[in-house]
Amino acid sequence: MTNIHNLINSFATIQIDQGREKNLSGNSPTKEAAQEFSAYVVSHLLKEASPPVNDHMLNENSPAQEIFEGLLTNEYAKVAAKQDSLGITKIVESSLLQVQEQSLGE
Repeated sequence: MTNIHNLINSFATIQIDQGREKNLSGNSPTKEAAQEFSAYVVSHLLKEASPPVNDHMLNENSPAQEIFEGLLTNEYAKVAAKQDSLGITKIVESSLLQVQEQSLGE
């Protein structure tokens, strides 16, 4: 749990300089950082929890299959983070905002 807090604080430190400005996508840098971190966490969860995608499509344990599965897992994770399916993005974003407010208040 401490490692997660350290990672969140690292992301917050990066975002403090940028504040809450909007970028071209309409999201704040804080929200984007939260989505990226959430996608990273979800990607690792999916890689550990999911069986191989389709052994019939490619040779089992081939480099091509490993690349395909990695890319597919990363895309699933990005969608889950953007939709905040697991609630991770909201938690990380609120933590980042708290750290920003504390840092700006000091």
